[in-house]
Amino acid sequence: MGGSRRESVADDVNDERHQEEQQFTTFVEGLFWLRIFISPFLIGVIAGLVCWFTLEVPGKILAVLFGAGGLLGGYFLAEYARRGHGTTFFMSRVIATPDIDRPRLVRDLDSDDPTIVHEALLNLDMLGRFPREAEPTLKKLREHDDPQIAERAEAALLQLQA
Repeated sequence: MGGSRRESVADDVNDERHQEEQQFTTFVEGLFWLRIFISPFLIGVIAGLVCWFTLEVPGKILAVLFGAGGLLGGYFLAEYARRGHGTTFFMSRVIATPDIDRPRLVRDLDSDDPTIVHEALLNLDMLGRFPREAEPTLKKLREHDDPQIAERAEAALLQLQA
C-alpha cells in the first residue's frame, strides 16, 4: 500500500514538471511567433506612415493598404512558420551562423565523446552540406562503434560524392 502511494506522488511530480515544461515551450513559441509577425508588420506600418505624411489623398489610402498588408503578411508568415516545424525551428534557422558554426562542428567530429560527434553530424547535416575538409574524419567515423554515427557518416560521404 505504501509503495503505491509513493508511485502516485512521483507520478504527480512528473506530471507537474511536464506541465511546466509545456507552459514554458508554449511561452517561447509565442514569443517567437510575435517576433516573426513583427518584422513584416513594422515594414508595412513604416511604409504606410511615409505615405501618410508625404502624399495627400492617395497617401492615406496607400497608408491603410501598406498597414493592412504588413498585418496580413506578418500573420501569414508567423502561421506558416508555426505550422511547419514550429517557430523555434524557424527562428533558429534565421538566426543561425553557419559560416561561424561549420569549422567548430568539423572539429567536433574528432571528439572522443560520441554524443558530441553525433550532435556535430546532425548540425552539419542541418546546415545543408558537409564541408570537404570533413571527408577524412567522416571516413574514419564510418567504422565507429555507434551504428547511428557510422550510418550518418556514410550518408554524409555519399552527399559529398554527389
